[in-house]
Amino acid sequence: MAPEVLRRNYGQEVDVWSAGVILLHFVMWCSPFLGSTETEERIAHAIVKGTIDFNRSPWPRVSDEAKDLVKGMLDANPYNRFTVEEVLGALFPCIDAG
Repeated sequence: MAPEVLRRNYGQEVDVWSAGVILLHFVMWCSPFLGSTETEERIAHAIVKGTIDFNRSPWPRVSDEAKDLVKGMLDANPYNRFTVEEVLGALFPCIDAG
């Protein structure tokens, strides 16, 4: 869930966040904000903080472009988060998403 959902104030930007979490899940094969000993409070804090450890496996083997896409989609600030058009532009740079 996007950080702004926890604050109960959100718009369409949550869809980009959700798609970013799904993308991240495919790369990591686990939830980006869950650990085996995490409590709901710690998970919520990690979501709001929006911190992803790009030094941990598998990130060292992932391209910079893919990392930038994930960072843009999972920016904790919805005003800085990628728009759908920016996501499509990053995924398909030769196609005009506008």
